[in-house]
Amino acid sequence: MTNQILSDKKERQILRKTEGVCEHCGNRVDAFMVKIGEDIFFEKHCPEHGICCVRIAFSKYYEGLEKFYFSITEKKEYCSVEMVELVVSFSCNMNCPVCYLGDFTKTLKDYNPTLQEIERFLKTTQHRALVISGAEATCREDLCDIIKLLKSYGKTVSLNTNGIKLTDFEYVSRLKNAGLDRVNMQFTGFSSEAEITLRGNDYIEKKLQALENLRKLNVSTGLNVLIAGGLNDSQIGRIIEFAAKNKNIKMVNLSTMIFVGNTKDYPRSYYLMPDDIIQFVEDQTKQSIKPNNVYIFKKLEIVISSFLNKNTCLYHQGYVLVRKDGGIRPIDYYVDLGKIEPYLDKYQKLYLRNIVLAKLYLLSVSLLIAIRHVKIFKAAGELVRYFGSYFFNRDYFLNPTSLMTLVFSVECDYLRKDYTMYGKNCPCKAVFFAKYSNGKIVTDSSAHEDTYWFLWRKKKTKT
Repeated sequence: MTNQILSDKKERQILRKTEGVCEHCGNRVDAFMVKIGEDIFFEKHCPEHGICCVRIAFSKYYEGLEKFYFSITEKKEYCSVEMVELVVSFSCNMNCPVCYLGDFTKTLKDYNPTLQEIERFLKTTQHRALVISGAEATCREDLCDIIKLLKSYGKTVSLNTNGIKLTDFEYVSRLKNAGLDRVNMQFTGFSSEAEITLRGNDYIEKKLQALENLRKLNVSTGLNVLIAGGLNDSQIGRIIEFAAKNKNIKMVNLSTMIFVGNTKDYPRSYYLMPDDIIQFVEDQTKQSIKPNNVYIFKKLEIVISSFLNKNTCLYHQGYVLVRKDGGIRPIDYYVDLGKIEPYLDKYQKLYLRNIVLAKLYLLSVSLLIAIRHVKIFKAAGELVRYFGSYFFNRDYFLNPTSLMTLVFSVECDYLRKDYTMYGKNCPCKAVFFAKYSNGKIVTDSSAHEDTYWFLWRKKKTKT
């Protein structure tokens, strides 16, 4: 639900005040997180365009999780981000109707960094894990050289791609030999209708061939799956099943539609919340993955992030599946999350009183939890190793032995950008070598970190 005025509703309850972006003019405006019935809405007040809002979550889980999240993150000092995308190309070999870059693939297609510019950035950054990205990074003829350069600086290197060029087995082999650690590939599912609607053509066979090449070469792979309401939301269960059968696929990222670029005027019926997707997952996996356990797992992530002083986003949720005996089982088969939750709640209360005391408490109970509530110690050990490698920027989380991660994510577009999250708590940044400034294209050989500045930009820019 969007563009609906809610202020006159008697049951409206304000949860917190923040700031957002007006979807008409793109200006920063006062905003409120409000509860109406069983739903949570992000309500923005623009002096020029009035009130507009978007549904954010089901109140059943959101209220408790929000209180838990902010009680911890408000005490945390700013810390470095976990994922940095290095934007190396604004060119693309597809013409997706849902491209969030919109016209930027045309206006900025010639503004790609040289190897020298990339190296200058590498000399100044402390980030170890980098994701090569762009419009489409494989449009760079020197992509293998970029990978080798990043590896020479000791970086863990992932690649975001639509997968079209990965149908060439030799090309994938060259990328792997250059040192590529992981591929995050765009994947819509198995519906031709959805593929054509979202991608402009039926690329399913090419995507499957690309995934087969990655499997044969045992390249750690993640699937980036855009879910649009009423279009491919019925594919989620089949996508998870497909991923589970391919042991090199370590992650399935189920993301919601963002209404920017080419999609800013798309039907709002495509709009989904992460909560919607989590519900679809439960329905299509015969209730083996339950929303309440995803909720508790997010609390676990928040606790671990605060313990290690790392950023995490409230709207970015995850869950872990374990491959076992030719199938997959949710992590709660091995770890009783319901019995762990009281420990997380006590950590929160201690954290508000004394951060050091809270961290000592977490250390002391971790072994106890493993002994009492874990059925198979190996699964618990791998979970610890997975989290540890992620937060300490080690390579193992890219290629865990038996784990597969489900991610439920939403981009911070102009509809949902919450300034309370943005900045201090955002775990992701992008590095650009060209951008718009005051209506002009500006290049900067030293590069600059930013969020995706075009995601919430609504005003048209002169070129």
